[in-house]
Amino acid sequence: MKKHLNKWIPFLIIIFVATALRFYQLGNVPIELNRDEASLGYTAYSLLQTGKEEHGQSWPINIESFGDWKLPAYVYTLIPFIKIFGLKAWVVKLPSALAGIGIVILSAVITWLLTSSWKDQNKRITLSTLVAFMITISPWNIHMSHMAYEANLGMLFLMTGVALLLTALQNKSKRVLLIPSAFFFGLTFFSYHSYQVFMPLLVLSFLSIYWKKAKNIFETEKKISYISIAIGALFTIALIATSLSANQTKLSGLSIFDKSSYSVVMEENRGYFENRNSLLAKLHSNNFYFIFNQAQRNIADIFSSKFLFFEGGSHGSHDIPGTGKMHPVAFIFLIIAGYKFLTIWQEKKLEKWHKVIMAWLLVSIVAPFITFEAAHTIRFSPALFSLEFLSAYGLFILLEKALKDNKYKIIAGLTIFILLYSFVYFFATYFFVAPKRDIDKHNWQIERLVELVNDRGDRYDLISMPGTEWSPYIYFLLFNQTDPNSLSKDLEFYDPDHEGFRHVKRLGNIHFSLIDWNDQSGKSVLYVIKSKEVPGDKLESEKYRLEYSLTNPYAKHEWLLLGRK
Repeated sequence: MKKHLNKWIPFLIIIFVATALRFYQLGNVPIELNRDEASLGYTAYSLLQTGKEEHGQSWPINIESFGDWKLPAYVYTLIPFIKIFGLKAWVVKLPSALAGIGIVILSAVITWLLTSSWKDQNKRITLSTLVAFMITISPWNIHMSHMAYEANLGMLFLMTGVALLLTALQNKSKRVLLIPSAFFFGLTFFSYHSYQVFMPLLVLSFLSIYWKKAKNIFETEKKISYISIAIGALFTIALIATSLSANQTKLSGLSIFDKSSYSVVMEENRGYFENRNSLLAKLHSNNFYFIFNQAQRNIADIFSSKFLFFEGGSHGSHDIPGTGKMHPVAFIFLIIAGYKFLTIWQEKKLEKWHKVIMAWLLVSIVAPFITFEAAHTIRFSPALFSLEFLSAYGLFILLEKALKDNKYKIIAGLTIFILLYSFVYFFATYFFVAPKRDIDKHNWQIERLVELVNDRGDRYDLISMPGTEWSPYIYFLLFNQTDPNSLSKDLEFYDPDHEGFRHVKRLGNIHFSLIDWNDQSGKSVLYVIKSKEVPGDKLESEKYRLEYSLTNPYAKHEWLLLGRK
């Protein structure tokens, strides 16, 4: 027994490393909460204090936020942590960090369960440990665990459901685990929108792959089967009843099947023909062509080396410039694993675990594939386990060959060295270089600005701060821990824009709008603004007084508190 347990010591070390990496500098790297994280934090705080979110809705299933309609799982998970530790940046990220650790552990558990047909227990332990190791050092998972990402929590729910499902399928005495499995699958519906597509497709894939066992369970364990189906049905009904309109708003302008997205370019292209309504003009520019072309682009973008290995996506704080989703050397491991899968498929020796991994990867493509920004770190995040499993499997095959053939030892040793060096490089980039190099991609100034406005704002009739698009108001609510009961009179909104976003016009005496430098109202105003946006004559005028200049040695822009009496 002791000898068997000793084989898991490397796995326990990996869990320790995974925990350290996900808690190191939590709340400080990245250097500031983005507006979505701030919104999640304040919404949880508001619900804790009053049972209502900032728009006055009681315990909502769909959270309006900025008009982008967030799902509730992360917010509700966050409430007890805020109750215990308070409303702080690291606390807002804590559920995601814990989810990241859980994903590492569950990756090994699922790998162990998938390979139950292997007779060699040492190989099962090795592969399970390697999968956990690859996710532990994954740039993708480390960054997601340092951000308050609903998708990370969704992945934890999904993998918990999968682990319980596999256990129930493989052990007759544990069929009852189908019930909590259905519950965790249901929770993924309310974690992140991609999982509303991914999870049902994955479950259907499992039912197809394990059809004989699933059918046998339904015939012999009717009570458990009916309860599990009922749980799944309840979550599905709740999703349809509460999220239909919100999802339509969320998908507006995102779906490649939205014909209005192509109308402008289609009309422009047809205008090049003498008869814009001719058959040739219609063959050249039509909705089918644009959708088909975009679909091809999406596949190329998702599996591009730029996205996966070198740069990641281009969606703001989702990515670290110069860092892909996986370490570049993992490409070699993926090639080895892919070749092995192809060989086994040609020999018609595919086992159930091969099919599960292939199905996992294929259905994870669907959600990003149907949107315009396909190379999207968060929408494609369900693929994390399958891709890292394949990379670990490729490394596993290489190590096996190295043990049998000396000529492979040099190759294995070199690739492992490159992998470890790649991780060290990422670690240094992520925790030391990026916070300074990419400071302008984050709202480094906002917490200090809130403090300064609190300290000096009462000297003025109103405070003017441009920049409604990045929702600075949410930071005032968060850092000041504003009483949610005061929001009905203090918070004033603009009308929703064409994408459905609702921007805040005023929070108390803080106005978020373009500055009218010719304002003749006679009111004293404190402007909170970047120095480059201030007309030069204002700084020289006696009407204006520089209250404070906020700088950072690594930031391009200086922020000013400029008063006008």
